[in-house]
Amino acid sequence: SRRGLSPAAVDTLAGFMVALGALMSTQGWIEEIDVNPVMVRGDEVFAVDALIVGEPAAAVRALTHA
Repeated sequence: SRRGLSPAAVDTLAGFMVALGALMSTQGWIEEIDVNPVMVRGDEVFAVDALIVGEPAAAVRALTHA
């Protein structure tokens, strides 16, 4: 296991990373996402701190026309 994580926790973390990638690919206004630290407890993932950087006007358009 990685850093003491069970195989199930590694799968949970991998799912979180895939979800972040999907978010970035579907929301064109996002330029970068910084998540640190990420904690895994059982089948739950917690982003303790996150920063999303992007083009503000495009973000407003995307969020108000969703």
